[in-house]
Amino acid sequence: MTSLRTGIYVDSDNISINGGKRVRYETIRRYYEASGLVTQMHAYLAFDETRAEESADYATWHSRHLARIIAAGCKVHCKPCKSYRQDSGSVVTKGNCDVELTVDVMLHAGRLDRVVLVTGDGDFVRLVHALQDQGIRVEVMAICRISSELREAADIFVQAMIVPDILAADDIENCKHVVEIIRVNRSTMMAEYRYLDGYPTSISAADPAWRTSVFQLSAAMFESRAFVPGSLAAWNGKTGSGSAFKPLT
Repeated sequence: MTSLRTGIYVDSDNISINGGKRVRYETIRRYYEASGLVTQMHAYLAFDETRAEESADYATWHSRHLARIIAAGCKVHCKPCKSYRQDSGSVVTKGNCDVELTVDVMLHAGRLDRVVLVTGDGDFVRLVHALQDQGIRVEVMAICRISSELREAADIFVQAMIVPDILAADDIENCKHVVEIIRVNRSTMMAEYRYLDGYPTSISAADPAWRTSVFQLSAAMFESRAFVPGSLAAWNGKTGSGSAFKPLT
């Protein structure tokens, strides 16, 4: 099968404030390289110059953040924030790269078979539909606070947390895999879950990297509503008891 020509477009600010401040960009690239030919990888973020002057911590974090993104092979698009004084006298600072990301995707679309949007922002739903109208496959990857409309519009949605090594190793203690709950049988209190054992080499849902299994919920786990379809849990790798699973919020 011919490799899918793939472009990855990361809405860095959206990902950073929604659970991905320490996401590994090189892992995102490797994940999609396993099933396609990544010809484009872009990251979009705003930079608050005033805040950087006032906060050494912010300036240092932003500098290191940029270095990590560049080291992963991304082309970085950094847009200065702008401040506006409202009639009330208060100052509002805005920084948004949605237009830049959208324009770049549409400019590159003719040379791509697959577009990956790394964001949970529902403002990109129209972009997804426009790409699909051109016969381009659109995949979305995000961590939390994900627009349901964006998730449903994509050809496939990938919960980034279940991708191996997507976060720094110490971000989740005693965790061999992050798993996603698929369904819960209310009568037997058995929870079915899925996880990734490596990176899929195809776009098929039957790719062997995807693994599924079940575990028994205790009455307390069931009543907590922490283990419902779509929820995430840290699994220490031990089979059998539900105590091997810890809900992630």
